[in-house]
Amino acid sequence: MDNVSQTVRAPEGMLMVAVAGGIIQGAVKFYPDASQSGMGQWPQGVAAIRILAVSPQSRGRGYGTLLARECLRRAEALGISTIFLFTGEFMHAARHIYEKLGFKRVPEFDRAPGPIAYRLEMR
Repeated sequence: MDNVSQTVRAPEGMLMVAVAGGIIQGAVKFYPDASQSGMGQWPQGVAAIRILAVSPQSRGRGYGTLLARECLRRAEALGISTIFLFTGEFMHAARHIYEKLGFKRVPEFDRAPGPIAYRLEMR
């Protein structure tokens, strides 16, 4: 939780939230420059997504997909063609969202033991 808190508060990247009824339903941190994400040794000129999270009572309502799509929209607007992220092997709902959006596994970037890597080539 300390890592999540530090990531949210860090000035690098863009913190985006989904709000409904005046309540935060979910959040994601988007890094147009993946080297600022503090995770992975990503190639130059790529973006990264971190800490996509949706509150337990709001899951299954599309907030995770909405937040992930907003990251893709921003990357496209900035002319970024590749986005990387890490997720947990056990995070089935998150992996479903990423795979539905076209992200592909890139095991060569996995951190062992730990998170598994995904990449989306937008063009």
